[in-house]
Order: sequence, then structure tokens, then C-alpha cells
Amino acid sequence: MDSRTIETFIHTAESGSFSKAAPRLNYAQSTVTSQIKALEKELGVELFTRTGKKVSLSNAGRLFLQYAYNYRSLTTDVYHRFNSESRPIGPVRLGLLESIAASPFMNTIYSFLHDNPKINITLIINTVGEIKKLLLQGDLDFAIILDDAIIHSSIIPLYTKKTPIIFFASDQLYLPAQPIKLLDLSKYPWILTEKDLITDENLKKSCRAKNNI
Repeated sequence: MDSRTIETFIHTAESGSFSKAAPRLNYAQSTVTSQIKALEKELGVELFTRTGKKVSLSNAGRLFLQYAYNYRSLTTDVYHRFNSESRPIGPVRLGLLESIAASPFMNTIYSFLHDNPKINITLIINTVGEIKKLLLQGDLDFAIILDDAIIHSSIIPLYTKKTPIIFFASDQLYLPAQPIKLLDLSKYPWILTEKDLITDENLKKSCRAKNNI
């Protein structure tokens, strides 16, 4: 049992498929299959239940997955503690909403890349639902979303922050007297964006704050 085999097991478990795990590891599918079979033989248990081209974790596989995550974490910690190269290296897959990708927040990413030139970030821009799905499948390493934190044993929330929601409406839009209910607001079309993303000055002037929760 070695680190490469453990990584192969984790990727296969997260993707639910030998064929999907292979490109993520830059392996041929046959390599993934042989590594998993060798690991099962070494442990003396079946880690996966095979159903056609799909695989799912057996009871033993679910138990071993927690040990695999702990093994990976410990190996990474030992490497960073004793390796002379203090800066992180390697590829990183980052999931973002389109609005975040077009915001000033990206300056933080650029600064990080400048300070860590050996990191290669691949941006995957998608909806919140798809980003969550990709993260749970193991097809993303990190994600920045505007939603509730993902509660899952394989996901670690690194940073969360609650922010107010501000509603803007045109002066010509009729709304009932205060207080305004969300049900009333749901009858109208919306432009959903984040702070500083509305750049059209005419649009800014034609809008006014209606509510702040």
C-alpha cells in the first residue's frame, strides 16, 4: 500500500467510476483497475460493489475511505513539515460562479498566483448546483459559492460569511406599501449580482434601494 494507491482509491470512491477516476489521475483505466484489485487483495476485502461500468463503496470501502482521507492528510502534513520547499505546488481546480469570476475578488486569486508561481489553477465556472455536484464528485479541489455551506464528510468549509441582501428597484416599479413581502417581490423579474458588479452608470442612477435584510 502506498500513497499513489490510496489516491487512486479516493478518486475512484469520489467519482464512482474507474473510467472517471483515470483521467483525473493521468492513468489508463486498466491501471486504476489493477491498483484497486491489488489494494483489495492486500486488505482481504472488497472495497467496491461493481454494477456494470459504475462502482459504489461496499461497507468495508466506506470504512476504509475515512482511513484513506486520514492517511492523505497525515502524508501531506509530513511532507510540508519536512520538505524544504515551503510554497505549495501542483494543479488546483477551483469552482466559481460567473459573477464572482468577474468581480474584484479575482485580484486575490491573481495575488496568490503571483506569490505561488508553482500553483496552476484551473477555473471551472458554473452554477451553484453544478459546482456543488462537481465538488462532491471530487472533480473540484476548492469552490467559492454564494450559498449555505456544504455539509458532507468529504467537504471541509474553510471560510463562511453571512452578508445582507440589498434589493434595488426602478422608480417606475409599483410595489405595495411597507412591509414588502418576498412573495410580492417574486412576481417581478430579477437581476442577481454581487457588490460592485453593476458598472452601467445609467442603470445605477435608475435604481434605488427598496429593502435591506
